[in-house]
Amino acid sequence: MRDLVTALEETAATVNKLGTLSAPDVQVHDVSKLLRSDDAPTLDASLKEHQEDTKSLRQAIAAYPTLSQALSRQGLSVENVVAARINSPGSITIFTR
Repeated sequence: MRDLVTALEETAATVNKLGTLSAPDVQVHDVSKLLRSDDAPTLDASLKEHQEDTKSLRQAIAAYPTLSQALSRQGLSVENVVAARINSPGSITIFTR
């Protein structure tokens, strides 16, 4: 849960860093269970606080074929994206619901 909250807090910085990725390793994590857990109120508050940044992140992911294709392979779209975290210059984790 902490990783997701941290990723939400850093969404604006992540959007800016997406352009530095070249052929990243993409991991997609479904956080739906967290959004229905006892921690849901904390996550909901963080999601609302970073709502505009999340919209920007979704737009950036949609414009990045490698990332949007990784979502598509899992049957997801950018509308499922909650947050993302760049793990290293060659790796990104996308959190979805």
